[in-house]
Amino acid sequence: MRFGWGRTSKSCEAFTQGRTRVSVQQAVMVSAAHTRLAQDTKVTARYEALTLPAVQVYPSEVDGRALVQQDLWPLHLQDFYVWQRAQEHLLSELPRTKRTVVEQRVLERYQAAVYQAYGWEPSTTRYAVLAPDPDQA
Repeated sequence: MRFGWGRTSKSCEAFTQGRTRVSVQQAVMVSAAHTRLAQDTKVTARYEALTLPAVQVYPSEVDGRALVQQDLWPLHLQDFYVWQRAQEHLLSELPRTKRTVVEQRVLERYQAAVYQAYGWEPSTTRYAVLAPDPDQA
């Protein structure tokens, strides 16, 4: 009888130690997740606080031909992507999905500034954020 009781005691002790280890690991993981979230929030805020490229209003006529929004927006989009490429190192710590969301929000802010500069109606068109070229990485 005594032998059986000892095994049970050792089993309970092993279970308690295992449960304690798991609890400590869980606390470490939760702490790491909170730290990561705080770091991602700080990186995001720093990027979104950057001054966007200045909106240069291009001539509305070239060689006697009137330029329309479809002609002018790509010029501004190109300006934005040059700026974005110069700033992308700031987001290198973010996971790809969060990075894309942040880049999209900043692009939408820039688009609103361009539309305001020309007096265009706000657009519901969403432009895709360019993924970095793996050949240039």
